[in-house]
Amino acid sequence: MSRRSGDLVPTVTPLPGLDQVDFARQSLYTELEHRHLGITSVNRKLEVVAADPDTAASLQVAPGSPTFYFHTLGQVSDGRVLEYSIAQYRGDNNYFTFNIART
Repeated sequence: MSRRSGDLVPTVTPLPGLDQVDFARQSLYTELEHRHLGITSVNRKLEVVAADPDTAASLQVAPGSPTFYFHTLGQVSDGRVLEYSIAQYRGDNNYFTFNIART
């Protein structure tokens, strides 16, 4: 699980050796690119949910506080899913910008 101040980001990938990568210093996408497995498509769902007691403790907010809750599937060009993550961020000190381009 990745942990930074104000977020919880457990990520699962089916590749060996990723447990040896320090994701506090290196992004998953950069590591995958180094392995010639760059993510080419991402499906991401965003919800706003109330923090349960365990999540609230981890994020240092009151239980019931609003949090951003993301579900992500990242795929490479041949359709393999190489990222599955659920991320939860504090609702009081985060914002997200979405840029959408049609190709």
